[in-house]
Amino acid sequence: MALAPPARGRAREGFDEVPTSPLRVYAADHQPIRLFAELEGITPAELVHRALAAYLDAHGQRLAEMTRQAQRLVEDRDLEGLAAFLAETRIARRAAREARLATLRRQPGAD
Repeated sequence: MALAPPARGRAREGFDEVPTSPLRVYAADHQPIRLFAELEGITPAELVHRALAAYLDAHGQRLAEMTRQAQRLVEDRDLEGLAAFLAETRIARRAAREARLATLRRQPGAD
């Protein structure tokens, strides 16, 4: 999946200027994001943008299938099936979020 790189007040790499907005990230991630961006010679925004593109490359098919499944349930007007599907995905997302937070809490300096 090719996403245009974000701009930082000027056009970059031949792309038109792309608007940006603030993004909240965990405090423990600020320093690594800055470090990795500096090592790559890019802005922190570009690093996050590339990470999103990589995530979509890796998980895009699964996300597309989940979207198609939800769309089929809506088209079929299967409200019970849609509610069950959403509950399952909500439970899975909550479990994944709690696992990430637990990992972050175990990192030094993540008070």
